[in-house]
Amino acid sequence: MKNTTCIKSFRLAGFVVFIYLLNSCVPAYIPNTVNTPLFTGKHELTANIGTGISGWDPQVAFSVSKHIGIMVNSSFANRTKDTVNFHRHAFVEGGVGYFINPVGPLVLEAYGGFGAGKVESYYDNDNLKRTTNAELRRFFFQPSVGITNNVVDISFTPRLVLVDVDMLDYKDVNSNHLTGYRPFVEPTFTFKVGYKYVKFFTQFGFSIPFDNDTRYTYNSQPFMFTVGLHATFGRKYLK
Repeated sequence: MKNTTCIKSFRLAGFVVFIYLLNSCVPAYIPNTVNTPLFTGKHELTANIGTGISGWDPQVAFSVSKHIGIMVNSSFANRTKDTVNFHRHAFVEGGVGYFINPVGPLVLEAYGGFGAGKVESYYDNDNLKRTTNAELRRFFFQPSVGITNNVVDISFTPRLVLVDVDMLDYKDVNSNHLTGYRPFVEPTFTFKVGYKYVKFFTQFGFSIPFDNDTRYTYNSQPFMFTVGLHATFGRKYLK
């Protein structure tokens, strides 16, 4: 019964965010879930699976030493509202970072890396037609401060990204249009609740361009929201 309720909740969340995406100017840049492993020692492995505005976001991270961690993040979506409207994207990134556990449950970490992907979408409603067909590349740097214990993890991450969107079906007839890497700041809050190795998590935040220049040829998704499950392996929890 609980599993059925969980599945229905995930489906409802996916439907709501899909309708939101179709009415958000078919964005070419949709920020993925921020991966916050909050490692406390070496040889710890974390895995996340979440769904929300960015689609389905599988993520893994591993602490290769007492202070060095690596991560691989991805984001996928293939949503169809009817026989015409759709949204598809695929994105994969990798990163490396440094973490410390200075006192008690406090964790400080910072990761940086690069990713690439592609997005396609089409929206047609009441003679309003919007299309997106683009490839994107992104550099990211994400410092985090958080606390972790047996029951709850809480973290704040002001992620900084540089996003380059190549609109494949756009013909540049106006030299005033801007291209190239565009900076965004993406402050996010992450909450994980459960017990030791398995926790439910939710994350919300915003994606805010530094320049807010309307001459760019693409739209971006300004909101971030994800719910999912988080698992930790190899950690020595307090008794």
